[in-house]
Amino acid sequence: MAVLRILTEEGVLRIHEATLGLLASTGVKVGESRARQILLRNGCRDLGSERLGIPRELVAETMLRPQAPMVLQGTDPGRSLTLDGSACYLQNFGSVSVVVDLDSGDLRDATYRDAVDMARLLDALPNCHHAGPLVLPVDMDPRRAKLAAAVATLLYTGKPVSLGAVSDARETELCVEMSRVVSSPGRPIGRISISPISPMTFPTDICEAIQVAAVSGLPLLGLPCPIRSMGAPLFLAGALLGQNAENLAFGVMARLLNPEVKLMHASRIGTPDMRTGSKAGADPDVGVAGACMAQMARHYGLPSNVYGMDTGALVSDAQAGLEKAANTLRPMLAGADQISGLGQLGGGLVASFVQAVVDDDIFSFLSHHLQALTVEPGTLDLAGFRRVVGEGESFMIQEATLEALNAGDVWTPGRISAPGSWDEWAVDGRKMAHDRARQFARDRLASDPVRYQDDHKEAALNAIVEAA
Repeated sequence: MAVLRILTEEGVLRIHEATLGLLASTGVKVGESRARQILLRNGCRDLGSERLGIPRELVAETMLRPQAPMVLQGTDPGRSLTLDGSACYLQNFGSVSVVVDLDSGDLRDATYRDAVDMARLLDALPNCHHAGPLVLPVDMDPRRAKLAAAVATLLYTGKPVSLGAVSDARETELCVEMSRVVSSPGRPIGRISISPISPMTFPTDICEAIQVAAVSGLPLLGLPCPIRSMGAPLFLAGALLGQNAENLAFGVMARLLNPEVKLMHASRIGTPDMRTGSKAGADPDVGVAGACMAQMARHYGLPSNVYGMDTGALVSDAQAGLEKAANTLRPMLAGADQISGLGQLGGGLVASFVQAVVDDDIFSFLSHHLQALTVEPGTLDLAGFRRVVGEGESFMIQEATLEALNAGDVWTPGRISAPGSWDEWAVDGRKMAHDRARQFARDRLASDPVRYQDDHKEAALNAIVEAA
């Protein structure tokens, strides 16, 4: 439910109109592919230098029509998600090759064991609603690492799963094969993500990946990731324009290949540290951009998947909590369907078990801000006032008190919250939030694994990885 608008309605329309002009006049670079030929056959103009101008009529025909609510199927059917604008869901970041060791706290290369452990931890976090490979193992053949991490996620979580970001037709074909192993009729499991190159470039490999993904029957997330002043203007409005154009160009291409493909509208705008040129982690515009793109997504009738839970902090500290909460709250209030970023540190360069647990609690706390306040006779509890004031009873024993607790009217402290008093905290060993988060992760990983695929399906998934 959207309660915040950063863009005025005029601002949304200005970005939309500027997007149509940009796609038609400047165009997008599209490598030689069947997708390019389909675009040309449907009225796109060859502008030279691989650029194709996409006419506004084609954008309207393919993108300005209603899309039925997207359902992200869970391996456990009871954990599937319907993206219809009524709720905001959290997903983890991925896929990075560096992880904070759970015991030492030092940085090290990620392993396949980490991919398994991360999947198990994500499965246990109640506010992480959608899981994907959080780490990219470096202790195995690079050709197979991405797929192996996806297999680990399919094996150890019952939630809807991202199969990861693909970059060519072969990777996409293998992800589709994995989905078919674990899916059942009418319940396609897995989402595929594909990133064009900013600004406005769809190389042949990316086009061929879109060709395979669009006809697979799986939900599809175009994932433009422009860095301001490099892949987009430094002005945030200009960066939003470029990202919106890349989203729509992606969507036009996919829907010409398959008019029924289910799409999402994404935001992954980054800001550089202008002193070094590297991506800045401490960036409040991450949340602003996510909120704005949630508004643009609604304009096109699409679900949104935005940043998000981003921080430049390198450890789970106050900086991480501040930046992640602030960058998450704005898109939540703006009605984003999905927010990404759980489990990342260092501007998305580092994965952390501890931070994943902390982020889950942050999202729980923020979600309470979106809970509608019900004002009716039962919640006003006039009868309770009469019994307490008139008869000397206590509000604690009133029936309405139990009803309020059952209704979630009071937020329940999460795993990282300190005990209620200083003395209790001291008796507990003066543990900080990250200490309690670490203990939760350790306890979870010390328990027996919960597996969501049988031996036959696991063997089939492993065979697909070996074929890579």
